[in-house]
Amino acid sequence: MTFSRVLVDEAAQATEPAVLCALSHGCQQVCLIGDDQQLPPLVQSEDAQELKISLFERWRGQKLRVHLLDTQYRMHPAISAFPSQHFYNGQIKDGIEASDRPLPAGFNWPNQNMPVSFVNVSSRETSRGTSKFNDEEVKIVIAVTKRLLEGGDIREDDIGIVSPYKAQIKKITEGLDRNISVRSVDGFQGQERDVIIFSAVRANEGGYVGFLNDPRRMNVLLTRAKRGLLVVGDGKTLEKGSDDWNKWIQWVRENKLEQLRAEGTGTGLGRQAGTNSAQGHRQRGRGYRGRGAGRARRGRGHGWYQSKS
Repeated sequence: MTFSRVLVDEAAQATEPAVLCALSHGCQQVCLIGDDQQLPPLVQSEDAQELKISLFERWRGQKLRVHLLDTQYRMHPAISAFPSQHFYNGQIKDGIEASDRPLPAGFNWPNQNMPVSFVNVSSRETSRGTSKFNDEEVKIVIAVTKRLLEGGDIREDDIGIVSPYKAQIKKITEGLDRNISVRSVDGFQGQERDVIIFSAVRANEGGYVGFLNDPRRMNVLLTRAKRGLLVVGDGKTLEKGSDDWNKWIQWVRENKLEQLRAEGTGTGLGRQAGTNSAQGHRQRGRGYRGRGAGRARRGRGHGWYQSKS
């Protein structure tokens, strides 16, 4: 059996031996499709960590010709703004208008023109075995989720909750008791939801952020949402522990997207008075093309690179 032409999808997540298996059957032309600015191959063995460098990334580093798919069709332009600038040197364009992704009702968005919010929580993390959780963030995530559902135009399967720690995922899942996807960043690679809520968990004096100090993982979590992105975390810890998070928080503040919450003061995250819910329904009627429109376009853009040789 021979394959003269080989097309490899998600090539930046595939180990080099896995791709070479496909190329060893008479391949004369190969096209690798992937994004090496997002998660690399998963390699658990400490003795094989060099396999985290995919063939895609290796060839790209050798200056092979690369074609950038430069138009994203998933995110509201305000959600894609920071990832495009920070991870892709401003090369990613928006293939949709803001009116195609109406502001989700039920949450008091700080900037009505930008469906992004950073809920800056003064809290403290707790260790559980090798994992960690943050009770204050759990309360806020659950409260925000319930408010969005009460808003009327977001359903359970429209929401994704993301956190880097299994203990936090477990606490949020138990507290919600709803059919909502709560997963790790790695578990959401390649997926999308209308609204993404991210719980950062880490909150400590030393600024230790662990898993969060990974620009590829950060890129993934910031680019899953179509209509609304909420990040819940301790600003001081994130700013101190990661240059990438520091820059994101500065961008948030420049655009007035930050909401401050002190530990023990309650969530205080009621829906915006008067206009938010009505505005969401009006926009849905005018310009929203439904879940199928966004999902049908999955894979047509959003910073994936296509390497050929």
